[in-house]
Amino acid sequence: MSRIIAFAYADAIPRLTPIYRGLAEDLVTNVKAVMPGVPIVHVTDEKTHPIPGAEVLRVERNVPLMTWHMLCHQRAQALGDEVLFTEPDVRFRTEILHVFDDQDFDIAVTEREVDSTWNIDGQKVMLSEIAPYTLGTTFSRSAKFWEDVTAHCATLGMPEQHWIGDMLSMWAVMQTGRYKVKVMPGQIYNHIPCSREDCCEVKVVHY
Repeated sequence: MSRIIAFAYADAIPRLTPIYRGLAEDLVTNVKAVMPGVPIVHVTDEKTHPIPGAEVLRVERNVPLMTWHMLCHQRAQALGDEVLFTEPDVRFRTEILHVFDDQDFDIAVTEREVDSTWNIDGQKVMLSEIAPYTLGTTFSRSAKFWEDVTAHCATLGMPEQHWIGDMLSMWAVMQTGRYKVKVMPGQIYNHIPCSREDCCEVKVVHY
């Protein structure tokens, strides 16, 4: 059974490109050190230069960013039976692919650890209510799940398709009950640190 680690990154916001390219390059270095020998796939658009040290999968970016993000997950799933999806600003402190030893899930997601508000149609809502799970560390065995998430994301308003729509749609598809979902503690597998010292007991840090 093949396993890969995949992350989606494109130079979509020019002013942030120097920061996020640096983060993505360091992510590849981090993965190679912590989980050596596991193929790393950089999923990107038709124009972005590849991140050194990773294989490249190109997905044309002709839809809003969050919808494209989920399409990247859908396409990348075809490259491995089991895919650990991550993001450029995530760092692994230890090997975590053993999560796949549990055969009883299609998708394993991490709980939201830090809450905030989002404005939808003029109403402020808590993210924990509309998107209680995040995408920094996601374990996947199902391309169909991401196909459904992509389709749902494409139905959202433009603000959400450009930001947070990926998490909104993941939660919406999880609630259908069509997929076996395992929930992982965010404070362990997707920890948001408050300081340099605030990551002693965790497996994954998300900056």
